[in-house]
Amino acid sequence: MTGPSAAERETAAILDDLRAAGVVVRSLAAMTSSGERYRAALPVLLDWLRRADSPAVRRSVAGALGKRWARPTVNQALLDAFRVEQDADVRFALGGAVERTWDDRWFDDVVALVHDPSYGPSRGRAVAALGRSRRPEAVAVLLGLVDDPDVRGEAITALARLRTPAAVPALLGALEHGPAWARRPARRALEHLDALPPAAPKAPPKRVRPPVDHDWYRSTEWNAAIAEAFEARLARSRSSRGEYLRIQGGTLAVQAAADEATRRAGRSLLRRYLAERDRIGASVTVVNGIHEELGNSYVVSGRLDDAVDEYRTALRGIAACGSSSFTSGGTELLLAEVLLGKGDAASLAEADALLVAVEPEILRTAFFRNRVVRWLTALARVAHRRGRPEDAAEHARSALAILAVEGSPFPRHPGVGVPQDDPALVRELRALADGPPPARPVRRRRWSFFRRSRP
Repeated sequence: MTGPSAAERETAAILDDLRAAGVVVRSLAAMTSSGERYRAALPVLLDWLRRADSPAVRRSVAGALGKRWARPTVNQALLDAFRVEQDADVRFALGGAVERTWDDRWFDDVVALVHDPSYGPSRGRAVAALGRSRRPEAVAVLLGLVDDPDVRGEAITALARLRTPAAVPALLGALEHGPAWARRPARRALEHLDALPPAAPKAPPKRVRPPVDHDWYRSTEWNAAIAEAFEARLARSRSSRGEYLRIQGGTLAVQAAADEATRRAGRSLLRRYLAERDRIGASVTVVNGIHEELGNSYVVSGRLDDAVDEYRTALRGIAACGSSSFTSGGTELLLAEVLLGKGDAASLAEADALLVAVEPEILRTAFFRNRVVRWLTALARVAHRRGRPEDAAEHARSALAILAVEGSPFPRHPGVGVPQDDPALVRELRALADGPPPARPVRRRRWSFFRRSRP
């Protein structure tokens, strides 16, 4: 009869040390799945992470350390262990712990790890961890990793989590060539950014089954019967209750063709989400996106003052968290357009400042020509209203030049990023580009001594 293995002996020693520290658990796996906070266990686990000989034990210790409440105590130790670890499976587990305990203070260290190809696919979870970062540089790092075959799927899912317009080309490519498990988050991110290309029509199935309403939370109509059915299914939902409220509310709130009662119902659902945000566990970025959707709804309803309040709330949230994820990425432009619609001197001055401030973001995503045209049009209108006809003409000419560009910036996805045909807008821009008509000179009659006097 054989005795206990080396891994079993080390596990027993760890459990003994934990009991000496006041932490009584049946196994390391129990600590990983438990919701309790074993802070007294951290020194013991960190010590064994360095000196355990069995890879299975080190993997179990890494899983027990990968708790959000353990940061920032464990972050540096996890990264140090990742660098010296030789077992690929243990490195993968350490990367998962880094993802679950993410802290932007170790952003540069994680970037150095994921850029080292010698770690191979085991750095995948560390790449996925960058999707939790609020640093703007994370997008560029992930875009550089999309072509790395070892971590391409993780880079795509991380970009989908950030939901930034700069990631649209990579996400569009993932729909066709990415791994199957990364296509679903990529599609969801593109839907949120309104950059998903239209799907090709599918042939009807030979055997038609009774239709199942999978989009019960995306209804474009609203009445008492639909509301009752929605509330019944919402009451049965568990983990996705908040998402159902957010999606259905956003679908109804911004419909221009619907009546005001329908949009009001959509705004009410979005307000319910905000009221339940603590229980749902909503992130700050999602809340920012909801405030932007409320602003869009108020614009459609003609309530410009309310729209201004919601856009400003969204911008304050973006400034606080440092991320524009879950928004359109152009909240400043939306607010400037509403202020331009108000038309008073103070609103025009604020719109002018907003349009100047958003210029770097517009230029960074200049492949979306429709956004650039909207920005230049707003600049031209503000300059015209504020008495700067030369500036208005320059911006209008730039907008017309972009409208004259043919083709799509994404050849495989025609229509994405292309401005829509709007003859009225073209006429307005041409009028602004021509500038005000020159003043007609006043002809004065010259006095002459020999001019005959009237009888």
